[in-house]
Amino acid sequence: MNNKAFTFSLALALLATVMVYSYMTSKEEEWQTKYGTPTAVVVAKEDIKELETIDETKIEILKKPQQYVEPGALTSKDEVVGFIASVPLKRGEQVTLSKAMTPGLRTGLARQVSPGKRAIALSVRDDNAVGRLIKPGDRIDVLAIIQPPGQRGSDIAKLVLQDVLILAVGEYITTLPARKVQKDEMSGKVITKNLNLDRNFNTITLEVDPNSAQQVLLLQSMGMGLYVMLRNNDDTERVALGASTLPEILNSGGTRGVATQR
Repeated sequence: MNNKAFTFSLALALLATVMVYSYMTSKEEEWQTKYGTPTAVVVAKEDIKELETIDETKIEILKKPQQYVEPGALTSKDEVVGFIASVPLKRGEQVTLSKAMTPGLRTGLARQVSPGKRAIALSVRDDNAVGRLIKPGDRIDVLAIIQPPGQRGSDIAKLVLQDVLILAVGEYITTLPARKVQKDEMSGKVITKNLNLDRNFNTITLEVDPNSAQQVLLLQSMGMGLYVMLRNNDDTERVALGASTLPEILNSGGTRGVATQR
């Protein structure tokens, strides 16, 4: 008798489970028909302030019915990490293209300076900055021609900075192609100018540590010649190089550039 009751109870439990599952499945299909298939979207995991950098800890992926997915909603964290919030975002709010922007003029330069580093500007010309063929995101070395106090004619060349990031050239700080829409005065037509090809800038802004900043700015303020040397972005090696003097150069046998295989 007990076995029959147990079997009967088990059968009722299984039947109830099937009925609940069937009900939930039908409801889910009904909801999907009415509101659309759930879609993964990026939402704010916490409140994000305007102009705050969006990192991976501030966002998460949640599924929303298609009907409630906002236009331009992002579906992957990679699409927004490192961007800047253009408006305040509340916790749970969907992150869309219109609510995030790349670092640039509007967001200011401070957002691109790494913690612990400082941004300084150096004056440049064609003859001391690789013909001004540099752009934000490039990495450089800086060489100084120093005249020791009271020792005229005893100039030395010293490598003062190595593997330094260029944050800006002139007023343009983005590493994305910068454009400027303007009206041509002669034809009256509206033209688009690629500012990455623009060489009409007189300063570059570098990211350096505070100690390097005070050394370089002191040299610049004293009128010492500073020269920019462009390096490959993948070349992070720093060389131990002593200062060069004129007698050493005159007494040396000279060096030969090594041709690279391409």
